[in-house]
Amino acid sequence: MLLTAEATLRGAALRAESRGAHQRDDFPETDPAWQRTIVVRSGPAPSPSRLAPDWGEAPAMLLTTEALPLPSDAVAEMHVDEHLEHPHKLLE
Repeated sequence: MLLTAEATLRGAALRAESRGAHQRDDFPETDPAWQRTIVVRSGPAPSPSRLAPDWGEAPAMLLTTEALPLPSDAVAEMHVDEHLEHPHKLLE
């Protein structure tokens, strides 16, 4: 659970915008350039380990971004922009 929490926090810190439930005071606007997904991968263990010695080595967390894939034709047919765009509001 700690690794998942760390990945979530690192991804949130990397995203320099506000979008949906992710709101930042220092980046209050939605940035179209951030229509990307953040991918977390493990890498080689850091040295020295940042965890207690009896926990073993923790893999490094490598974050990258990737462009979002285009939706399938079926999803694209259902997409209506006017129902999805609500800046600074959560959708339920």
